[in-house]
Amino acid sequence: MSTTEKSNEKRCERDGREKVDKIRRFLAQFCATTVENLLLIDMGLCRTFPFIIIAALTGFPNKHNVDETLSLTPIEASWLASFGFISEPIGSLLSALITAEKLKELKRKQTLKPFSIVMALFCISVFSTTFSMSTYIVQILKAYKIPMEPDEAAAVLSYVNILGTISFLCLIRFTGRRYLYLTMLSVVFLSAAVICGYGFMVLPIGYSSFPDLSPNFPLENSDLGYIPFVCIILSSFCNFCGIDSMGWQMISEVFPYKTRGIATGITAALYYVLRFIGAKTFYSLETTLSMPGVALFNCIIIAFGLILMYKILPETENRTLEDIEMHFSDNSKKLTDRKIPKLDLSQIGSAKNNSNMPTRPVSIKGIDEQNNKKSGIGCDNRSFVADS
Repeated sequence: MSTTEKSNEKRCERDGREKVDKIRRFLAQFCATTVENLLLIDMGLCRTFPFIIIAALTGFPNKHNVDETLSLTPIEASWLASFGFISEPIGSLLSALITAEKLKELKRKQTLKPFSIVMALFCISVFSTTFSMSTYIVQILKAYKIPMEPDEAAAVLSYVNILGTISFLCLIRFTGRRYLYLTMLSVVFLSAAVICGYGFMVLPIGYSSFPDLSPNFPLENSDLGYIPFVCIILSSFCNFCGIDSMGWQMISEVFPYKTRGIATGITAALYYVLRFIGAKTFYSLETTLSMPGVALFNCIIIAFGLILMYKILPETENRTLEDIEMHFSDNSKKLTDRKIPKLDLSQIGSAKNNSNMPTRPVSIKGIDEQNNKKSGIGCDNRSFVADS
């Protein structure tokens, strides 16, 4: 038995608390961290069907809807695809207001710093992956001349998304958040770069996936269609294997105890606003920049995201909530100070046995200075780490 386990066992005996075995602790953590990913699977299954239907309603022809009579314009389809995200931020904001106790706590750096990280993750997810194009994914796949039916390829992407979510659940425990995210984002960058090169070299100038804007053209070598198809599959897999999921993973860990409820609600609401903007503006973006231009735009966003996340994304794996909160509570640390130190619980147990228990386990310069001013800034979970 390690020193930490012994000290925790002595604390339980002294406080008269029941010792919790590892299975109960790990099972609770597993359920808490995977429920969101299970919801993502459910949302993916539910939302794939409308995207296939939208392709049919916009008059996009294929062998499965040759006699389709009901139709929508591309602009109407963009509203239909994005309007569903309007109700979600309203629910998130209401949830935030219900749990709000001290709105002034939102202005503190220990909330603003993790808020900036999570919102950066969400922005990169929405504007650099296949999400924005998912409304028109069927016609985009056909425009790239992939070697299979576009609606069948869209169904394949749905299975890839599910596989990506399951892979995320399996890999994150071994790779950690930071390494997995940066790896997946790097793969998406390479895929976007290949698609961009394919578009500028193979597709006509100003080519768009909307049939009324660009005439059809024959692809001399049909095998070239595998290039964008494989890249889109890789991008979709990486999106669900860390890029889109990481923001939701971090949102439950990085916010301080006092503002966790309201900060989570506000952040989730802003995420759905971003999704609405991404889905609604894709039509205008592609008609303005063309398909190769959109791929180039994605490359720029991803490159910026890689540099930014390399500098600010912390590693929270094997860190407790107290470790994370104490890190962001230190006002002497910048946003780019991404390394979260572990609290030494063995020293805490030794100090308690000697009846010299400090008010908190470590002394942090920024927190001490603020406490001297009686501002109360510090770890809001100190009572969970040590008795005062």
